[in-house]
Amino acid sequence: NFGLRYEGNTVIKEDHNLLGNFDPSQGLIQAGVHGVNGPYNPDRKDFAPRLGFAWDIGGNGRTVLRAGFGMMYETLNWESFLALNNSLGLATVPTGAPIDSNNDTSGGNIATALQFFPGGQLHWNGPGSVFGINPVNCDPSTGAPCTVMGVDRNLKTPYVSTWALNIEHSFTPNLVLEVGYVGNHGSRLAGIRDINQPTTGAGWTPAQIAACIAGPSGCAGGTDPGAEQAARPFNTKFPYLAQIFQMGNIYRSNYDALQATLTSRNYHGLSMVAGYTYGHALDQVGANWDFGAGSGLPTDSTHTNREYASSDFDIRHRLTLSLTYLIPGKDGYGQLLKGWQLNSIVTLSGAQPFGVMDASTDVSGTGELISDRWDFFGNPKDFKSTPVGIPFFPGSGDPANPSNAACGAKALALDGGTVGNTSYALAAFGCYANGKSILIPPALGTFGTMGRNIFRDTGFRNVDFSLAKNFKAGDHFAAQFRVEFFNIFNHPNFANPFGGQNGWAHNDPSSGSFACSCATPDVAASNPIIGSGGSRAIQLGLKLTF
Repeated sequence: NFGLRYEGNTVIKEDHNLLGNFDPSQGLIQAGVHGVNGPYNPDRKDFAPRLGFAWDIGGNGRTVLRAGFGMMYETLNWESFLALNNSLGLATVPTGAPIDSNNDTSGGNIATALQFFPGGQLHWNGPGSVFGINPVNCDPSTGAPCTVMGVDRNLKTPYVSTWALNIEHSFTPNLVLEVGYVGNHGSRLAGIRDINQPTTGAGWTPAQIAACIAGPSGCAGGTDPGAEQAARPFNTKFPYLAQIFQMGNIYRSNYDALQATLTSRNYHGLSMVAGYTYGHALDQVGANWDFGAGSGLPTDSTHTNREYASSDFDIRHRLTLSLTYLIPGKDGYGQLLKGWQLNSIVTLSGAQPFGVMDASTDVSGTGELISDRWDFFGNPKDFKSTPVGIPFFPGSGDPANPSNAACGAKALALDGGTVGNTSYALAAFGCYANGKSILIPPALGTFGTMGRNIFRDTGFRNVDFSLAKNFKAGDHFAAQFRVEFFNIFNHPNFANPFGGQNGWAHNDPSSGSFACSCATPDVAASNPIIGSGGSRAIQLGLKLTF
């Protein structure tokens, strides 16, 4: 089979052109005016080929080889253009924001459309103001500069290339084995970065570092926001803007897997599907809904490729088994000796990754407060998540007398034998130690050296089981009574420290609680459904059919 699909995705539009954008060469722009047709340019080259084949090797229908390839384009959810942290987006760029008819400049920010720039301060690549006469106050001399989010004007449609090769053999008409290789590659994936990120260490001025040296509470005063703002690449041109988040085609992904499936269809009363997957998923961000949750934004916006690592959803080994066994029976004793069946679902999954997301110390001195990482030394297996987390040793306030000797020795070695920026950071923010491994903050004004998602949780194991008795009364009436056990062995499952889709905030070392699997998966993901990771549950059921 061969095929070719073409997709034409139009540019997001608002009826009254109340969508803006940020163009680094021009500043804040508005769709529909001054020659700007839309927030970004259309992509009209989205051709998606398909091909595949199936080969009956022996000509008898028992062994079949299949292969296929296809490209699929992603339709970006319009909300991804509008809702970074559920606030910033193209609809809140001042050109598209509602204008306060009373010229109220008393407070607010770009995201809530309550602040106004001075009418003559901002221009769209020429004379005249895009904003009319009403001002928006983002003047750093009277308040904090504002944050905006824009889209790369040359945004392309992301796409995924998928391929597969598998062989299927039928041992009997009711017993089939399939083994295959499956892979895919995500290209031009959408991601958000701060194109106005300050140079590393800008906030740790000599005065701030001197304060760290001076006393026990030294680094607690934090970084210098003014110095960080001055170091932003666009500060001279756009001094009224702080973070300039921009969505663009900055990410990629890869997945490769060996997949095996054994299917039994009523084989001596046994119906079963057993599946095993050995795979590896890599990417730079776990999902495009996650831009505002910390892990969706890169640590270093100038080097987004450094985020490429095992995906949040990477599971190396996964075994699933679902079966139904009809127990042989015989007539007599009022149907008590027949109609019995056993059912079970077994799920065994390997550990999923989690990483570091320091959201408060600003140890890098960039003022981003998004996802600074620390320095890790040792074996990542020593930092496998636990119900209580990894032991924390708080900052002593004294660089010469750390609270943990191993952390202190490593910091001193990194400083070159003399107390320096790493020892100051350790004294302020503390460290984690377990076994022969340590996690310490990097030197003031630097990014940590550890990679993304280097740690793992404890995996997932669950066995559900049920016993059912079927009754028949003539040809038109039947009943089934069931006893069902979810997590029958009451095996404790603990959530990933990141906590699933909604986050669980135990991957932030600055909080003093790190790598804690402090809840079951169902609670951590706000999904309290039977069979989703909680403790054992038993239920009874009666079904009547007629």
